[in-house]
Amino acid sequence: MVGKDKNISIGLEYRLDALEKSFSKIEGTMRKQHRKLERVGKQLSVAISLPIITGLGLAAKEFAEFEQSMAKVQAVSGAAAGEFSDLKTNAEELGRTTRYTAKDVAGLEFSYAKLGFSSAEILKITEATLDLALATSEDLAGSAEVAGSTLRGFNLEASEMPRVVDVMAKAFTSSALDLEKFKVSISKVAPIAAVTGRSLEEVAAMQSVLADTGVEASIIGTSLRKIFGDLAKEGLSYKDAMDMIRKSTNPVVTATKLFDIRAAAAAVSLAFQDEKLKRLLDTYKNAGGTTEELSDIMNDTLMVDLK
Repeated sequence: MVGKDKNISIGLEYRLDALEKSFSKIEGTMRKQHRKLERVGKQLSVAISLPIITGLGLAAKEFAEFEQSMAKVQAVSGAAAGEFSDLKTNAEELGRTTRYTAKDVAGLEFSYAKLGFSSAEILKITEATLDLALATSEDLAGSAEVAGSTLRGFNLEASEMPRVVDVMAKAFTSSALDLEKFKVSISKVAPIAAVTGRSLEEVAAMQSVLADTGVEASIIGTSLRKIFGDLAKEGLSYKDAMDMIRKSTNPVVTATKLFDIRAAAAAVSLAFQDEKLKRLLDTYKNAGGTTEELSDIMNDTLMVDLK
């Protein structure tokens, strides 16, 4: 009986020892897994928190730059508290609903403020200018400068900005004109074109015809300025002058007599491309909605959705 109890005791001790060793192995395994999980946790923490921290830093930087840009707008425009609040809200809203950031819009407002536009005028023309830049893939600040100076050059109200940008967008997509060529040529001709009764559409059509024939932008502007000025001085209509050149036995000589050698080449080109000029003029007169249509196409991309 004693021997039997002794055997049971030894067996039990053996099993307990084995069980203890098993628990020890399990504990060791759990400690290893715990250390692995700790390392994974630290890695995940870095992977998750670092982008968040970086993003917050970038957001803070963007906000600070936006505030600085708006301060410039207020300083240059001289906007009162209520007007400035409207400009800020406008920048924030367009920054939220377009592919441009609020800081970009603030920069656009600043560009217009420098051109002497009032707060009320800036609110009317900002969105149309954003559409122009997007539709034509041109620089935002450059688009503002050209659109604003064109509006002023033709003595148009701020409410006419959609018309201005639609004509520009249609011209840029229908001819060899682009923002830079338009800028150079329109700056030379707009004031005299306006006072001699030429419309923006008419001038843009002439610019397009001459650009398509390879005439340099500066020559386009100075030639049209010369043509409009000489027609006004001589009391001659544009149609009559072009008819004289087309019917002449020596068109170059006739054009030179009418407009001097400086504008003779442009006059001959316009005279003999009258049908194209009429077609473009009709196109530009019906350009309403062009900028919005093009910007919608440009906005309907994955890249814009992600941005």
